[in-house]
Amino acid sequence: MREAGDELLVVLKKIEDDKLLTPLQIVQGLSGTGVAHLGVVKQFLAETIEKERRDIENVSHFRAGESTNLESQVD
Repeated sequence: MREAGDELLVVLKKIEDDKLLTPLQIVQGLSGTGVAHLGVVKQFLAETIEKERRDIENVSHFRAGESTNLESQVD
C-alpha cells in the first residue's frame, strides 16, 4: 500500500512540475475518487506549501536586494 502512495506522489509531482494542473485542481480531482488516501493528499499539500514558502522567501530576498541596489544608485 505504501508503494501505491509513493507512486501517486511521483505522478502528482510530475503533473505539478509540468504545470498540467494547479495544486487545487489536483486536490479537487482526487477528492472525487477513492484512489488517494488522506495521508497521500496531506503529504502532497505539505510539500506544495513548503515549495511555495521557499519561492516567496526567494522573491522577498531578491526584491530586498533590488531595493538596496536602487537606493545605492540614487545616492
